Amino acid sequence: MNNNKYVNSSDSLQIKNEKNPLSVNGEKNSEKLSLNSEMKDIDMVISSNYVRAISTAKYLAYQNKLDINIMDDFGERKFEIDSWDEKPKNFTQKQLKVMLYQRL
Repeated sequence: MNNNKYVNSSDSLQIKNEKNPLSVNGEKNSEKLSLNSEMKDIDMVISSNYVRAISTAKYLAYQNKLDINIMDDFGERKFEIDSWDEKPKNFTQKQLKVMLYQRL
């Protein structure tokens, strides 16, 4: 999962995940998707502060001549674990329940 080889080894798993970049393929896909007609004439681009989220948003922002509004608490997972081995099997379901509960 972590394709970023340039992280501080003392960083927590959460910080490493925040710094994890898009893959080359992810960059290409983001740029391609930003050219879709559905992505034109938008009013605002919002991103979390994760590197890969900003990397995805930059193409959309560029195509629409907009700035990226970065929100530190915007929709990213909080792992609260110290290694990927600790991630529970039902992690995704738990995260979705937390996100739904927070929106109620």
